[in-house]
Amino acid sequence: MNRRNFLNYFTITGLGLLGFSAPIDAADRTSVLSSFRYSNKKNSTKLVFELNNKPNLNIYMMQNPARIVIDLQKTILWGSAPAIDNSSYLLKKIRSGIQSDNSYRIVLDLKESSSIKDYLLKPNDKNKNYRLVIDLKSSKKILLDKKSKYVKSTKKRSKKKMIIVAIDPGHGGKDPGAVGRLGTKEKDLTLNISKKLYAILKKHPNIRPVMTRNRDIFVSLRQRIRIAHKQKADLFISIHADSFTSSKASGSSVYALSLRGASSEAARTLAKKENAADLLGPVSIKDKDSVVASVLLDLTQTSTIQSSLNVGEKILSNLKKINKIHKKTVQQAGFVVLKSPDIPSVLVETAFLSNRKEEKKLRSGKHQLALANSIKNGIEAYLKNPVLA
Repeated sequence: MNRRNFLNYFTITGLGLLGFSAPIDAADRTSVLSSFRYSNKKNSTKLVFELNNKPNLNIYMMQNPARIVIDLQKTILWGSAPAIDNSSYLLKKIRSGIQSDNSYRIVLDLKESSSIKDYLLKPNDKNKNYRLVIDLKSSKKILLDKKSKYVKSTKKRSKKKMIIVAIDPGHGGKDPGAVGRLGTKEKDLTLNISKKLYAILKKHPNIRPVMTRNRDIFVSLRQRIRIAHKQKADLFISIHADSFTSSKASGSSVYALSLRGASSEAARTLAKKENAADLLGPVSIKDKDSVVASVLLDLTQTSTIQSSLNVGEKILSNLKKINKIHKKTVQQAGFVVLKSPDIPSVLVETAFLSNRKEEKKLRSGKHQLALANSIKNGIEAYLKNPVLA
């Protein structure tokens, strides 16, 4: 068989998720996109997506540049999207990510304008999954805003959604956090900066800010996550001030969650320090989720981390306009407070309290306001293109 026409196949197996049949709460109806493959013929490409549940989706054909946008409601990807090699006649690249409304978006970048035909194959004796099939044919004609024929869309894409941003002032109450040489407590700084950020975001027409604490009280790390979920947050921003054994350490950093270990020894040490705060409060948290639900949460978290890295990069690029940057890229570590499986979450280390010069700056209301504005600008930059389109 010609290697260029060989069927390109990508599939993930494990834990029985391919052809998944374990019971799931009907109210959730979370679907798992467990397999994707494509094959080529002359001037055409066929794509097949396999899901354990009947998909609720919209498909759009867009141009300048030519691309297909697929929005899968309440769907998570098991694994990562495959790369497209040069053997594809029409496909250039695949991009994907979770959106603020918890739908999963897949963008198929095309090499040229194409016509599209989509249909759904139901499960049968040989295949227990639903299969969404998309046929692409080379064409100069673009079909704009084409909806999938087996799902009626009631949403208007032009309607703007109010984005809920959870602001988390680090530490508090009996947990002071880091303490500077001038006696500055991290818990006080984070609350001041968070209140300023709250006031700024409250003026935004499309953002509703909420806070995990608005006074000097202790809130456990897990409780902070629960507050964000109760408020249906779309973003979670945790504000902190760093410290280190050396007073020479300086600059701002932004962290996202890592499921595979810290991206540096410093990130690992910091995560251990911040996570230790939970030992000051109740630690008896009973997990009543089933094994299946736990697996689905882990899968969702993988997609959420990509969005977290995205918003983290936007915030970091704005922080460097007003402060030295400690790490040039978004770092990753196992922060408990960032482990919300479906909310993009970042932890912002504004500066080092262990550095006397930076401690003085952090005590300044003017600098606190500048930090809040930088975080706000990063959030706005992220929201302009939160996922892919």
